[in-house]
Amino acid sequence: MTSSELLHTSHATQTVIPSYDVPPPEAPADDATDSNLIRRLKRHKNGEVSVQETSSRNMQLCQYFKAGCCNFGDECWYSHDESLSSSDYKIMLCSEYARHGTCATVACRNAHGRSELHTPHHFDRPGYKSNLCTLFLLDDLHCDKAFQDCFDAHGPLDLRPDLPTLPPDLKGEHFSYSDSHVHLDAVLLARRYGSLWMHKRVLCKHDPCWSNSCVFAHGESDMRPRLPLDTCDMESLAAELRTHSDGAFGGCVHICCEAATIEETIKLVEWGKAVLNGRVFAAFGIHPVHYDDYTPEVEQRLEAALKTCGSYAVAWGECGLDYHHRTRISENGDVQVDPHICAGMHDVFIKQIHAAVRHRLPLVVHSRDAEEDVVQVLSDHLPRGHAVILHSYQGPIAAIMRFFDIFPNGYVGFTGVVTYWYAYHNQFRDLLRAIPISRILLETDGPWMSPEPHTGANAHAGHIPWIAHAVGKAKGYRTRDVLEATHSNFCRVFRIDYGHEVEQKCNFDRLTDSECV
Repeated sequence: MTSSELLHTSHATQTVIPSYDVPPPEAPADDATDSNLIRRLKRHKNGEVSVQETSSRNMQLCQYFKAGCCNFGDECWYSHDESLSSSDYKIMLCSEYARHGTCATVACRNAHGRSELHTPHHFDRPGYKSNLCTLFLLDDLHCDKAFQDCFDAHGPLDLRPDLPTLPPDLKGEHFSYSDSHVHLDAVLLARRYGSLWMHKRVLCKHDPCWSNSCVFAHGESDMRPRLPLDTCDMESLAAELRTHSDGAFGGCVHICCEAATIEETIKLVEWGKAVLNGRVFAAFGIHPVHYDDYTPEVEQRLEAALKTCGSYAVAWGECGLDYHHRTRISENGDVQVDPHICAGMHDVFIKQIHAAVRHRLPLVVHSRDAEEDVVQVLSDHLPRGHAVILHSYQGPIAAIMRFFDIFPNGYVGFTGVVTYWYAYHNQFRDLLRAIPISRILLETDGPWMSPEPHTGANAHAGHIPWIAHAVGKAKGYRTRDVLEATHSNFCRVFRIDYGHEVEQKCNFDRLTDSECV
């Protein structure tokens, strides 16, 4: 998939404590903001929204209440919760400390270092300062926002990492987990350089480009060199995965789907051997958005990389059809799929199907706004018994059931999108209930589509338990059992050793409510 642009919207101003010689601040009138708060509180009461979303009131402690002279009572816009400590004011990094390493202000109300930083819930913007600001970090770019106004962090001191957590029913449980589809290079680049690491380092595929602020390069002359990675970046991710002390990381499949990243993928596999116990595997192919990069020379490079990686090269892909990107705007303003582009995509997709069959590798398929066409092309060109995975599936139930009828070794991957409240209740709940657990794989598609409650962070394998939790909620299974079942599927389809002993044996192919709840 392609990367999305982060919103760099101002989220806070510096905390101001009112003087006692002026009247207390008045609560806002019943305007749109307060009405939105009331609606959110009602939704929370009905179980329709998370706790984080309900709180948009100012959570600063009311200084008049602290002094015993606030006459607003429950209507006060400031908090009367005395459990809020002085550290709760430290929602911004002290600029003096950030510049000079010291601050002469007595009882400074801003943070001196990351350990003091506090992010109040009332910001209601997940991911606040959890990613580095690319525009600030890189010498050839510039962020026009002050650090207190930028949504992303201006350097490590301003960073508030969103460490992975576990669903409630998984705490204290031993479990295994795996990520069947992740762009590991993009995950590491985003962690080191910020979420706009691709700024002018990837060619824009829109012709003509419709964006006035496109982060992608327009022509070779606009391209900047690709940013470097090293083993320290992999070690940093491995340390974060170890926060799941009761979880056994069963592996991830890194998707190499651009010609420019083939050699880098070979390095990632080698680093995985040294840092992640050899549990980093790779799939090689060309994404449909980059279909016009698929040449005989590129195919030879992909095949050479398969040989170099040996048993760590476990699939071909991702390849397929994408009618969402690579579109053109017609003269009357309609967005249309160019027939020439469509024909080119189909031709390259068929060539890659043949490559997967030739190398006897599972086929990883990308489909966006093209589910029916994808199933038809697979039906026409892929042998019935070949292993095939529809990654990040978001299409109709009928199409996936037809796919399963045709391909007995067909699987479907689900991402963090299944955890989003609206998507879960309006699309994925019925879809998940209809699909047997023996056909499901869990994936992050990292660094994109991070699951609740980590939306806004860069997705990686440590977030897989939350995706399993959403699947379990739909199907009536425990999170642990979903993780074990999907890891078993992961090992079966990619022909990978399980990696450790399963403590509780269960026939996951015939999982029922009575066995797992």
